[in-house]
Order: sequence, then structure tokens, then C-alpha cells
Amino acid sequence: MVFYLGVDVSKKNLDCMLLDSTTGKLKSKSLPNTNVGFEQLVEWLSEKKAPNAHVVMEPTGVYHEPAALALTDAGLTLSLVNPAQLRQFAQGLGVKTKTDKADSTVLARYGATQQPQAWQPPSKSARRLKALLARRDAVADDLQREQNRQEAIDFGQSPDEVKASIAQSIEFLQAELKRLEAMIQTHIDDAPDLRQKGAA
Repeated sequence: MVFYLGVDVSKKNLDCMLLDSTTGKLKSKSLPNTNVGFEQLVEWLSEKKAPNAHVVMEPTGVYHEPAALALTDAGLTLSLVNPAQLRQFAQGLGVKTKTDKADSTVLARYGATQQPQAWQPPSKSARRLKALLARRDAVADDLQREQNRQEAIDFGQSPDEVKASIAQSIEFLQAELKRLEAMIQTHIDDAPDLRQKGAA
């Protein structure tokens, strides 16, 4: 038996439809879009005798990423389907209703008939680097804002306490930025796959 699991992802939920491509039978399940929900989904697939189901989902900004990574880390094959291709496929099936259940069914049927390529998740070191870079950028933005405030109050008549607070904040953010830069460099130096990419 070959199973396809369509997963319609929203901020709060994973609406799942499991399709047995041999019999055409469907089973649905709704779970929270959380780490606990991902674990429950893997358990549910085992209970349904579908531990190797091919998961099919649509990329939805940041909301699909944790689920996609958790499910591939659990050993499942997963495909991310282009939304335009999916809409076209749904039209071909004559699906006009747009509900979570209908969307997850379309995803499962797309997997069974189109057999999309498996998504290759980034390595754990690449994921860590991405998170560190995002944090560095956020701190750099905060630092720029505080420096702009400092420049503005130099022309105004702000109390000394406000000036001291901004100066203290700038000092902290500069130190944090330096610390993050060092962490990023160390992480790249310690991760062979990232070093190779840098040299390429």
C-alpha cells in the first residue's frame, strides 16, 4: 500500500488527509501546528499503518517550515507543491470549494497522481546559521534605530536620563552584535558543509 498525506497548513493547525492510493480510502485528522502536533501526526501515521506516507504540502510563508522540518527529520518523504500548480490541479478535479478539508484532499490526490519530487531540507547546521543571521540582522536594525534616536535627541532638549538610556542601549546592542558575529564565524568554521559552500 502506498499512502499520501495532504497537509493544509495554517498558523494554528495542520489539517491532514491520508489517502490510500491502492483503495482510494481517505482518513482525516486535524492537529495543532506545534512540536506536540508534529509528534502526534507521526504517531497517527503509525497507528494507520502508514509510517512511510509521502507528505504533500503547500509552502505557506513561515508557517509550513517547522512542520516540514520536523516531518523530514522523522524520516518521512515530503514534497512542497507550487500553489499555482495546485490550483490548476484542483480545477482539473472540478474542486470549487476551498476548505481546509478540501485543500488537504487535493494535496493528497496531487501526491498520488503527480508523484512530486521529494524536498531536500537544509542541513541542521544551515538552519542554525539561518537563525543566527536573522538574529544578527534584527539586532543590527535595533542598533540603527537607537543610533538614529541618539542623533535626533542631540538636536533636541531631551533629559540626560533619556540620553543615558539610549547610550546604554547602543552599547549593549553593539556588544551583542559583536557576540553574534563571532558565533556566526565559529559556527561556519565548525560546520564542514558550510565551509565547503563558502569555498565554492
